[in-house]
Amino acid sequence: MDVEFAMFAREIMRRSPLYADLCAAIADTSDVLALLDAADVAHRRPVQLLAALHYQVLSDPAHPLRSQYPSTGGQPGPDLVPAALAACRDDADALRHLIAHRNVQTNEVGRSPLIMIGLSHLSPGEPVDLVDLGTSAGLNLYADRYRTTCVDPDGNTLATWGGTDPSLSCVIRSAGFQMPQLVTIRGRRGLDPDPIRSDDHDTLRWLDACIWPDQSERRDRVRAAIATAQSAPPAIDTAHLPGGIDATISAAHTGARTALVTSWVLAYLAPEDRIATIETFTRAIADDDAVALLLESPQECPDLPWPDSASGSRRTEMLAGRRTPSGHVAWEHLGTAHPHGIWFLPL
Repeated sequence: MDVEFAMFAREIMRRSPLYADLCAAIADTSDVLALLDAADVAHRRPVQLLAALHYQVLSDPAHPLRSQYPSTGGQPGPDLVPAALAACRDDADALRHLIAHRNVQTNEVGRSPLIMIGLSHLSPGEPVDLVDLGTSAGLNLYADRYRTTCVDPDGNTLATWGGTDPSLSCVIRSAGFQMPQLVTIRGRRGLDPDPIRSDDHDTLRWLDACIWPDQSERRDRVRAAIATAQSAPPAIDTAHLPGGIDATISAAHTGARTALVTSWVLAYLAPEDRIATIETFTRAIADDDAVALLLESPQECPDLPWPDSASGSRRTEMLAGRRTPSGHVAWEHLGTAHPHGIWFLPL
């Protein structure tokens, strides 16, 4: 785990200096690293420990890191690292419990534009029944409703849709990109092993904890999306993937084509469950003319049907599956995306 923390620190330096500093220090601190032993193998990741610590900060008005975390009105100071390591040791039992019983659920609504772009490519101008797997609080089920603008590299508007908060934007990093006719979402339903309910304050605090403390824009987006979800709570089924997929597809069905979506979910599954999930997708595509859109990392999920153009990438890649006129299932690499949906580079 020391190598993973060190690599993660380098990767996120620009996106989260606070977490980069903490990860670099944790990489050299064996007793704090050992806290992750409480997690199952698939969830032994830096973000699992960081989210558990952030949850403690958000939950305790007297926590010593509140003055250092922007999410609680603080600012990182020179004693951030020693204070964080001390807090990990002081709260070790509580952190182990969180690490063992909670999983990272970012529910990044910034990916909603990517979902709409991908589904519109697969089913342009058509209605779909959206099934979001690993949906967390189900916020991306409302991808069509959020006030969204897609622009080209020069800032020219390519497409707009939606009218509810939060306001989202996505830069399409291609001067010649033609936005397909927008898909229409008719049915919508989620599936998650531990759904976050929009009226459960404790699980909403965990969702807040999964957002990095120095990324206020992300936090504002999620909080606005939660308010939208609270006005019309999404339907979410409970099951561990690959279980429950067929039942959720049936429950979501309105007569439109099924659209299966994952975004940074499959990396957290054991390899055998990940493979079984893709096999279920493939059957739904082959037998029922469903479509599938995956926003995942090839490095984290090497056993997905990646083409050569994406194989081995550390980035978030968009993979689309559909049935060909001859009845075969074809997987297409549509492009590369920012993990939080800020930009999309189509192929």
